[in-house]
Amino acid sequence: MFDKVKYHKKYWEVNKKQLKQKRIQLILRLKINGCAICGYNECNRALDFHHSNPEDKKFLINTENIHHKYTNKEIVEELNKCVLLCKNCHCEIEEMENVQ
Repeated sequence: MFDKVKYHKKYWEVNKKQLKQKRIQLILRLKINGCAICGYNECNRALDFHHSNPEDKKFLINTENIHHKYTNKEIVEELNKCVLLCKNCHCEIEEMENVQ
């Protein structure tokens, strides 16, 4: 007998993994030019998306937390609020913002 629940659960798990992989690939492609300040682009994990205006931030953009709960449109809208920085430049910018 065909089990619809098992089929849909398995389909959702496979689809969720594929969607996450596509979103990770999108983020990695956006990191190709490197840091907007110093140009560093040796390691993708050392590059962060910095929200220019923290008050507009809805969620954090990184490859570890791209959930299925955000649509591609929401992710792109959030990315448009960001500038790509290496970890060093990101920390310096954050430090300057906290001092002010």
